[in-house]
Amino acid sequence: MNVRKLEGKIALVTGGTAGIGLATAQRFVKEGADIFVTGRDSRAGCSREASERPRHGVKSPTLENSMTWTSFSPEIKREKGRLDIVYANAAAAAFAPIAPITKSTSIRTFDTNVKGTLFTVQKALPLVPDGG
Repeated sequence: MNVRKLEGKIALVTGGTAGIGLATAQRFVKEGADIFVTGRDSRAGCSREASERPRHGVKSPTLENSMTWTSFSPEIKREKGRLDIVYANAAAAAFAPIAPITKSTSIRTFDTNVKGTLFTVQKALPLVPDGG
């Protein structure tokens, strides 16, 4: 039995061009959602390929820049008028021994993983209807 639990829902998946984000976006599409995906590479995972690929891509080349995180809002509002699901998945990490980590590295990581998530949700909320 093919139950499409997300039929008619509009979803945003950040960091959806690879890994867990891409797998989530693909699953949302299989469940019937119309998907907007942000990621560093708008070509990966954003093309429309049968029913397994997300349907919209919004390129986010620099995760550290909070304005990049919020650039999706006008496009989603223009195309769909609302968002039902916000999957704030985008993140980055610098894998290194602790000694060479610099203040700059820690700020970039914090900006991406904390501020990015915060501002993504903040900008998405006006598009989410009551009960979304």
